[in-house]
Amino acid sequence: MRDSTMRDAILALDREILDITPIQLISKAAVASNLEFFSSAISQAWPDEVDYYYAIKANPHPDILQKVISAGYGFECGGIQEIQLALDNNVRFIVNGSGKSSSILEVTAANNGVINVDSGDELDKLLSLNTLARIALRLKFVFTNEPANQMDFYFPSTYDSVNAYLRNKRWGMSLDEISTILTTGLPSRLTFEGIHIHLGKLGKTLASFELVANDLARQVNQLSAISKQEIKTINLGGGWNNSNPNPDGSTSFDMPELMTAFIESFRSGLKLKEFPSLIFEPGQAIVGSAGCTITTVTSTKFDPTSGIHWTHVDASTMTTNPVANSLQGSSYAISNLTSSSNEVIKTSIVGAPCMGSPFAASVELPIPREGDLLAIWDTGAYSYGLQRDFNGYLGAQTLLLENLNNDIGEAQ
Repeated sequence: MRDSTMRDAILALDREILDITPIQLISKAAVASNLEFFSSAISQAWPDEVDYYYAIKANPHPDILQKVISAGYGFECGGIQEIQLALDNNVRFIVNGSGKSSSILEVTAANNGVINVDSGDELDKLLSLNTLARIALRLKFVFTNEPANQMDFYFPSTYDSVNAYLRNKRWGMSLDEISTILTTGLPSRLTFEGIHIHLGKLGKTLASFELVANDLARQVNQLSAISKQEIKTINLGGGWNNSNPNPDGSTSFDMPELMTAFIESFRSGLKLKEFPSLIFEPGQAIVGSAGCTITTVTSTKFDPTSGIHWTHVDASTMTTNPVANSLQGSSYAISNLTSSSNEVIKTSIVGAPCMGSPFAASVELPIPREGDLLAIWDTGAYSYGLQRDFNGYLGAQTLLLENLNNDIGEAQ
């Protein structure tokens, strides 16, 4: 989305649209393309059955949900409102989360949704409801042996190893817990569908994902052998992006490479009687690269004490996407759409509100001046659901366009 064609397409929009910043632009054509790209990348690597559930939290805009439904995807849901979206659209659905209430469990069970059970306590709560239900058991993936190259994996610096981080995550049950549940046996009113794992944001390299895949296959084999249960589905969750982006917009690997490396290693390690169906729950991979945020420079500031040149804009991580930078350490690629300056400086882009992380730190841009329009790329995920007014600044509006690259279409 970052080439000169996209820049020209944005600037060709009605000036009345661009004057009302911050504004979130989403290309419906890009969403459709990403849906096809994601599923085709996986189907090339896994010849058996695969099913897809869109993570509604990534962007629940009604037009995007219709694109997802048209592509044959189901919905991955969290709370009651997302479940209601699935029911309103007559779409198959899965429910995730570690804090499911009794009402969420009841509604999901009553409407034939799949409950990804997160803990033994949650299973006990579900059993107390005495209802028919379809369930999968969420595995808290931890490496059998600590990986030798720790730098190949993402984990916070507050932990001394990737396994220490994985053990302390709040989602899922240990391999031993799930083994005990399956060995003990489930009542007939609960239909065991398979295992759910969330792995997408763990590795930095293809080799690291191959290591994850091999270890996961061993753990699935162990569960099947101990419990003597048929594992019909393996839900590999979300977090699988179209690419592994670097701050400059370049990529370490693309989705087909990732899926080929992971799935081939996983498939070769499985020792089951029949290959299970795979399930994926993509969200950011579908909408992230389909959106960009247009924001106006409000002021600039040079701080001689720190040597930092600050560029303030009317968007912020509080008014567009308060989790992206603060919690996930993201850094966005940014372009100055309107500067005529040939001089480039390093500047940190930050919103005017008193809270919120920078969109990017020390990026090279033509000298920003008040009134310049900046494009913050790949912001299609989470911004729609999380945008809000804050500190007297307006949250970003969302406009869906048919195609930002060619036929601009009418802003909706």
